[in-house]
Amino acid sequence: MTRVESALPYLWISPRSPFARRVRVALKRLGIRYEERPINVFDPPAEFRADAPLGLVPVWVAGALKIADSGMILEHLEDHTWNIWPEDPPFRARVREASVLATGIMTASVTHFLEREHATPDPSFLQEHETAILRAFERLNSLPEDVFQGPTQAGIDTVIAVEYLALRVPELAKKISLPQWLEKVSSLPELIETRPPAL
Repeated sequence: MTRVESALPYLWISPRSPFARRVRVALKRLGIRYEERPINVFDPPAEFRADAPLGLVPVWVAGALKIADSGMILEHLEDHTWNIWPEDPPFRARVREASVLATGIMTASVTHFLEREHATPDPSFLQEHETAILRAFERLNSLPEDVFQGPTQAGIDTVIAVEYLALRVPELAKKISLPQWLEKVSSLPELIETRPPAL
């Protein structure tokens, strides 16, 4: 059977992936038409492996172009729209700092979750990641509110990080002091539409 090529760009996702979610939100906010291709990352189809040698989501495929990293996908969208990051250089730097912290929390949360799935998790490894997550949230809470409001990509990324942590490591999420602006940003329609399914 001959494969029918999609007329639209498509995005490989896992419905619970925070990294895929940040790209999905950006695409929806920018009004870019695309096709979502959800997979089970623990049992991916051969077609996904052909597009993603590293086996990670998200992967953006537009014709011959294949980008397999959420940050690089956002940079690609920025190159074509100029609507991801603020134009003012100093403010842009602060927003990007916060975004890096939020995506670092996502990475540490995923790593923590996967370690806990092992038959014999390493307590010191888990503690190291928990400490890093709490430090990162402390830093985020010290930043000015305008870095997140608008909402900016940093605000969106922080909401995604908080909600993923609450899904995968709820006992740690309870230790975090959440900023007042979080509830307002989390009500963004694109964030509600992409909220990960419950376990």
